[in-house]
Amino acid sequence: MAASPTPSDISLTGLSPTRIESPFRVRGSWSRSGCVTCKKRRKKCDEQKPKCGNCIRLGRDCEGYANLWITPMSTTTSTFKQQKVSKTKRRKLSNVCQNESIPWSPSSESYQTSSPSEKGYCATGPLTPESIVTVDVSETQESADTSRAMTLCSDHGKTFGNSIAYALPLFRPTESFYIQYHVERGSRLVSNLEMKRNPLNEVLIPRALSSPLLLNALCTLSAGHMANWGSSNRDTLRKAEMMYYGKTLSGIRNALTDLSQQVVMSPAYITLLEELLATVASLCKYEAVRGSVRSWRGHLEALQSLVSSCGGLINLDREIADWLSGLLTYWQYMANLITPNLKPRLTFCEGLYTSPKIDIYLGCSEQMVKICSRIADLRRVNDFAFLSQEIIDINEYLTNWSCREQSFIIPEGITEAAFERLEMVANCFRYAAFIFLHSSLERLAWPAVTSTSPVPELTMWDELRSEISHSKSEALQNIMTLLHSNPPDTHTEFSALTFPLFIAGCECEGSEDQLPSILSALKTLEINFGIQNTRRAQELIELYWGSERLRQRRHWLDLLEDMDWDLLLV
Repeated sequence: MAASPTPSDISLTGLSPTRIESPFRVRGSWSRSGCVTCKKRRKKCDEQKPKCGNCIRLGRDCEGYANLWITPMSTTTSTFKQQKVSKTKRRKLSNVCQNESIPWSPSSESYQTSSPSEKGYCATGPLTPESIVTVDVSETQESADTSRAMTLCSDHGKTFGNSIAYALPLFRPTESFYIQYHVERGSRLVSNLEMKRNPLNEVLIPRALSSPLLLNALCTLSAGHMANWGSSNRDTLRKAEMMYYGKTLSGIRNALTDLSQQVVMSPAYITLLEELLATVASLCKYEAVRGSVRSWRGHLEALQSLVSSCGGLINLDREIADWLSGLLTYWQYMANLITPNLKPRLTFCEGLYTSPKIDIYLGCSEQMVKICSRIADLRRVNDFAFLSQEIIDINEYLTNWSCREQSFIIPEGITEAAFERLEMVANCFRYAAFIFLHSSLERLAWPAVTSTSPVPELTMWDELRSEISHSKSEALQNIMTLLHSNPPDTHTEFSALTFPLFIAGCECEGSEDQLPSILSALKTLEINFGIQNTRRAQELIELYWGSERLRQRRHWLDLLEDMDWDLLLV
């Protein structure tokens, strides 16, 4: 067995270079809750009111105490008029994440499912606190299930709504703005499942309190996601996105150096490793949000190497391991689907579960994602007999598979309506797998048409295709029927439809009925969820069907290779 990589072996290939801070420049720590003047000077503030004693003693003009909701949209604004609030002192950092019983009042409003544009995130003016939806902190009852999946009901989760209210003042004003967006809007829109307890909040936010590295990654994700909506503030958001992205990459390099100096598997090593894992995983999602066709691979490979360096997810904190298990399983198999042949196949990390688990990435589609990855591997098979058997086995599995007959690990808080949407998405993946199987065989048979090289005769390929229980046109029509009966809306389960829609769009033969509907559905996903990889999917489909000469000479996978696109449709 090959030795696990050490932190110093971990490659960050694909990460953009960033400015390196001078080693001689000493930075003080920010005053989190002091006056604006002390914050600017990086001095501890004694927080006297109305003006702090430090400023009075030094003869400085005290600028007062900034409101939590200073927005990054206006560089000239230093404070907002303070509203009357409770005189309860801000909690110290060490107390925020403890399992405390803090009184709270659940929101009277129902769960919001509207798109960001409906809540002011596309406004032409500066964003304000009033444009942000009140977070739902209503608690859910503990489940009696003793499986590992139930670790989602962690100590962090029990008081998350209360903790975040006390935690926000500990961040800088601009950081508070982006974290608030992440908690109340962004984390839901970049997930594929609506749950009362979202691990993107309950796992990441408590850790961001003590990790500037993870905090920068979350600010990168939030700024990038917000910038995807039409707004006059887009340029400002893009600048913030790039600033936080640079800080994150620089911080990762420094953390990797620190990790290599720790005793392997010591408590300090594991703590720093988990911080790095959460950070790099957040950057993976950021690359999908911004529609990257290259950079994501470097982050994903670094994430896999970090997991391998500690011997696998089983050696990590159960809460973070549970979240990473779903993310890695989803991303690894999806990355294998339409990666060009020139790219090496990823070395997979093992997940935590032997049974399929419903989570915010895979939903009910884990088995279908894995079977699609198995279909993608057919292009690497050189033995025709083995290829024939694989096609028979894959077809049999797809034909007999039913979502309702699976034994899923189901975490607490998933409604029947959400499960029905997940089932619809899984069925779309199933029919997309049939289409993908036909498409893969057609591409393998292509040399038999265009060259004289020794390949199986066309009749043999036709016989293989005849073994598939659903024809390409039947599978396409089934996807269209599902889309018409369950049109994608703002429920986040539909955001996982990008791959099935992409395969259907590439293989619909330019149908005047099907192609516009598929492109319209992809556009709906882009508008509702603000993830730009759906735009990349639209662009490639339109390019492919916009050139008849191209279609006659090239398969759409060949077009991806020509464009050097490493497309990841998560």
